[in-house]
Amino acid sequence: MNFNKVFCTLCVILMPVLCAEIVQTVKVEGLDILSESVVEQYIDISVGQNATEQDVVNQIKRLYKSGLFHQVEVNLNQGVLEIELQEQPVIQNIEIESNVIPEKEIRKNLRHSGLVRGEILNEFLLAQ
Repeated sequence: MNFNKVFCTLCVILMPVLCAEIVQTVKVEGLDILSESVVEQYIDISVGQNATEQDVVNQIKRLYKSGLFHQVEVNLNQGVLEIELQEQPVIQNIEIESNVIPEKEIRKNLRHSGLVRGEILNEFLLAQ
């Protein structure tokens, strides 16, 4: 019975290490607006790293948290870290209808928040 406990404990401890894979290449796909250099700021997994499944999960969370993407898929297959992204839409137009707050003041606050025409819609900023 003691052997089973030790074996199970070792399996739990070693499983992430055994499932780890060394990253040989990072491939980013799906960018239309953003440059790859912008995305690289949000990539924690690097070439040569022994990446685990948890590292991949954390990478997905970090890319989503950036607010720049509405779809994120990260896979590690045979040493290739594949990152498939769908960017948030670009703000094409902002229409303001207010009888209470002057339009100039609203636009100023939107600019200050980064919500301006031509920029990527960041849902986290919008929620604030």
